[in-house]
Amino acid sequence: MIGSQYSRCKLWLLAVSIFALGCVPNPGRLEGNGNADAAGDMTADSGSADVLADTAVGDGLSDAVIGDSSGTPDGDSVAPPDLDDGSAPDVPPSDDSDDATSVPPDYPEGILGGPPTGPFKVIATVEVRNDTSLIRQREIAFSGIPLAKIDDVRDVAKLILVDAQNRWVQAQFNVLSRWGGALGTISDNSRPIRWLEISLPTSLAANASGTFELREYTANAPLANDPLSAAIVKDGSLYRVTTGVARFTLNPYNPALIELIEVDFGQSGTFSTVYMHKAGAGPRMLTGGGAVVETLASYDTLAVDNTVSVDPSPDDVGSPDFEIVEEGPVKIVVRVRGHFRRPQERRDCTDNNFSDATDPFGFSAALTFYRGSADVGLLFNFRNECG
Repeated sequence: MIGSQYSRCKLWLLAVSIFALGCVPNPGRLEGNGNADAAGDMTADSGSADVLADTAVGDGLSDAVIGDSSGTPDGDSVAPPDLDDGSAPDVPPSDDSDDATSVPPDYPEGILGGPPTGPFKVIATVEVRNDTSLIRQREIAFSGIPLAKIDDVRDVAKLILVDAQNRWVQAQFNVLSRWGGALGTISDNSRPIRWLEISLPTSLAANASGTFELREYTANAPLANDPLSAAIVKDGSLYRVTTGVARFTLNPYNPALIELIEVDFGQSGTFSTVYMHKAGAGPRMLTGGGAVVETLASYDTLAVDNTVSVDPSPDDVGSPDFEIVEEGPVKIVVRVRGHFRRPQERRDCTDNNFSDATDPFGFSAALTFYRGSADVGLLFNFRNECG
């Protein structure tokens, strides 16, 4: 049930338009909406874009779903036909969660089939908008939405997304903050989630939008069988990223990170090599004097002079400053930090009466790998640490 606090928040979100479609090159918007059917409302669902059924006890009217009666929460997202949960009429909590006709999966579009059975409650709606005149085909939308404290959502393992056709959509949920907790408490399931990042694959026509239902099940949602899901595994000193259609080999000691890219062009299980790291690939700096600072052909150590080098980790000086920032079935985000190391460019950037010259030019790079894609998103930050 969505409380009135969240319903008011819905209007604020739409007015400010703070969400963005997280794909390149043309951003749209991802907006989070609370269900307006709060307890005690006097009308049924009537909005043309509303995919949520009445879930609040105390509705003045039924929603015309077969087997339901006025004032009874049903948990359904679409009108008949409905599956029987063993009670006629339905009694809360209903486990009617799918149409009588099975829903086939469409993995390229991110459709996993029909939603799981079992009792659930509707937490919110999520609207993805394409504000451009271009068709957005099989791209990844992601952003954060606020959750009401009263909903008491604690564990992302119980969450799924369902589209307007009552199909289970592959999605990734990451906790950004929790009610009453500091930033370091995001893994503390004893506190309700306050901000939740949602990532999902979607296809939208020009100037169109799609609406999705965020559900919380009583039990953990089953693991989806998705051949295009993203994953990352450690392999010795390297990491392997798979996206269903491509494989990436990452070397945390290499400031370029990517050592090898292989792509399955025919979706036949046969991968072809399309990229191998070589000297000069990756971060590169041209100094004012015309000197070039670029990568080596291979890396297995840190802090190498006259080249681009990964920094030692703040937690372990013998390990590279490399981190898996986000990991899930929709996207993998990794981050590396380093410096352009050239003794002639070093300077004392401090005012502490000690001579402690350092390399002034640093960088950080965040790479994002997407489900069902051979594309890589790159966010590169160049720093003048003597500025």
